[in-house]
Amino acid sequence: MVVKTVKNAIKQLNDPRADSLSIFVVVNCPEDAYEIIKNVPSVPYLNVGNFGRVNKDKMNRKTYADSLYANEQEIETFHKIIETGIDCEVRMLTSDKKVSLASVIKK
Repeated sequence: MVVKTVKNAIKQLNDPRADSLSIFVVVNCPEDAYEIIKNVPSVPYLNVGNFGRVNKDKMNRKTYADSLYANEQEIETFHKIIETGIDCEVRMLTSDKKVSLASVIKK
């Protein structure tokens, strides 16, 4: 495990030496995910399963799915991510049914 700033993660993910690696990226918020997605063309998809459980009441988060809680600002950022065309899903486990983020957070 390596902990990086968003800026350094973007740099490392764009390094040609990373092309042959499978790198699992965990971010703290949708804004960080959006920044990485905008700047790293090789990101294949985004899974937001289990996002927002921590501090959901304190952060004024609404329940969108069993494993997705978000506030208005976070939903706006998710919409920006969806607009990039990247495959976005909501699921906790790989054995769970894949659910489109767009279908969960419809406008």
